[in-house]
Amino acid sequence: MLLAEDARNHGMKVMLAGEGGDELFGGYNSYLRYAAFLTLSRLPLANLWARYLPFTAEPRGQDYWRRLQQRDLKFLGTGHLTHRQTRLDLLHPSLHDFACALEDVPPPLPPARPLRCAMLADELIRLPNDWLMRTNRATMFYALEARVPLPAKDVIRLGQPAP
Repeated sequence: MLLAEDARNHGMKVMLAGEGGDELFGGYNSYLRYAAFLTLSRLPLANLWARYLPFTAEPRGQDYWRRLQQRDLKFLGTGHLTHRQTRLDLLHPSLHDFACALEDVPPPLPPARPLRCAMLADELIRLPNDWLMRTNRATMFYALEARVPLPAKDVIRLGQPAP
């Protein structure tokens, strides 16, 4: 909102926003974390290796390590900011089943390309339901029009790897 306010105070009526770039081109650390665990999952004795790698010690890494041990490695999302137990501790026990079910949303693509599947999940779920709405609210509050070119179909096609 501060950026939108400042832009409007400087006489702008329309601005470009960069939403969609991280989802399309893999710019979030959550994709790197997931890719590291995907690579780790393909190694013999993955659980043994995981004990000695620094990214498994931090809270989000512990959630992935738990899934790796259960042989149920899935992308936990770019909004995965805290350890699973910490999130559950913040919620009333009646909401625990719902919170855990959110971790098991089926991927939008076959698991043959799991990292691309993770980015697509963010493109289809988090981008329209979180980032784009937030940008729209912030800019419209100051009568500023935001244009978001990165999620355009032509840009998306350019960013797709060759089949």
